[in-house]
Amino acid sequence: MTEVCSSSRCNAMQVNEQEEHKPDVIDALYPAPSTTTGKLAVLQTPMPSQGYYPGSYEYKYSAPKWHRVMNNIYQNAIDVRNQAENQRTETNWITTKLIEQTDRNQADATHILRERFQDVIYWKNELQRTIEDVTKQLDLLGTQRDRLDKLLRTTEIPAQINLECSHARDRRQLPDRVDDIVDQSLHRELILIRKIQEFLRKTIAETDDQIRRLRGMKEECEFDWGDKWEAANIDDRNCKLTNNSKDIIMRHGAAVSLPGMSSAEQWATYTRDLINRTETNRAHAVRYYAILDGIIADTSRELRDTADNVDTALDERISEMEEALQKVEHHRDRILTEISQTEKMTSDVKYTLNQLENPLKVNFTRMDNRKYRNGIERCRDFAHTRLLDEHQDLLNTTETMLSRFATSRNQLDTLERTRLDLEKEISVKYKSLFIDRNKCKFARSKYPSYSTLLGY
Repeated sequence: MTEVCSSSRCNAMQVNEQEEHKPDVIDALYPAPSTTTGKLAVLQTPMPSQGYYPGSYEYKYSAPKWHRVMNNIYQNAIDVRNQAENQRTETNWITTKLIEQTDRNQADATHILRERFQDVIYWKNELQRTIEDVTKQLDLLGTQRDRLDKLLRTTEIPAQINLECSHARDRRQLPDRVDDIVDQSLHRELILIRKIQEFLRKTIAETDDQIRRLRGMKEECEFDWGDKWEAANIDDRNCKLTNNSKDIIMRHGAAVSLPGMSSAEQWATYTRDLINRTETNRAHAVRYYAILDGIIADTSRELRDTADNVDTALDERISEMEEALQKVEHHRDRILTEISQTEKMTSDVKYTLNQLENPLKVNFTRMDNRKYRNGIERCRDFAHTRLLDEHQDLLNTTETMLSRFATSRNQLDTLERTRLDLEKEISVKYKSLFIDRNKCKFARSKYPSYSTLLGY
């Protein structure tokens, strides 16, 4: 076909040199095809000039002109076909490149989604670890808080024991109702218990604040963990999507940036800052846990030491009271012995007085009989003088014995009063010992142990 067209073109050119050329009509009706690469030639047919139009019998093509027209038609078809082939080749090449570019873009997007998925999983795991650590710390703080609350409630037992001992000792009788070392120790113990209770209330309030802050950080981490769990599931599902997946659809309006979306920098710093703040609060909680442990131990030890001091003072006071009781009983026993001897002496004095009555009667009788002497015989002889002396001696002896008898009776009364005072003092001592030994010691035997004060 190409050879025929070439030979016809050569013949037309030879004929064209011999015939008269009419360029206006031929060129207007059949212009030469455009040689511009990649563009289709457009055959434009202008309006025929005056006197020249197709089908007119007044004008006919010559053979060379006809060949030239046909060659132009062939050439135009060839050019159009070449342009179509070039367009097809170029389209195939562009389509292949675009498909390859699309596949690369999809693979790159999948790779980035996988990296994003790994980043989300990493921070989700970090949040999970932080949440677990915070949960453990919250459990520890909760345990310490329970121990503090138990210690606070336990301190009411020492306070009640202290008040019971103080009220019992207030019922002591004089002279044993004194402000002794036991009362002073009980007073110091009660002041210490009240101060410890106030301190424990403040510590419990601070512990509640610490737990509340740590729970708030835990809730933030849990919310962020939930968002990351959902984001990880979404990105994991997106990574598994392919061109052959059944759940892919066209969703108009999806390729937009939603309002309120965080930036990459905000996303990168939010979780890290949240974990750092949570770890800071957790570290503070760890230190606070150690402080609480020391507070509980020191408070329990101080309460126990004070209780031991009170018990020691009470034991010393009981020993002192027992010693005083023994001394009072000893003096009472000696007073009883002295009363017995004084009573015996009083009886002897009374018996002696009774014995002096007859000699006095004899003396009175003799002197009375001698009054009846007559005459010169009624003289103040030696016998009369001796009877007077005997009489005076008997009177003096009787007076002395009566004085001794009165003195003995007075002494006996004094001894009886002393015995009664000693008996009363012994009764007071027994009551004081009963209060200290039976009531106070029994009450203080219920004092919480050191392990109980520690909250275990």
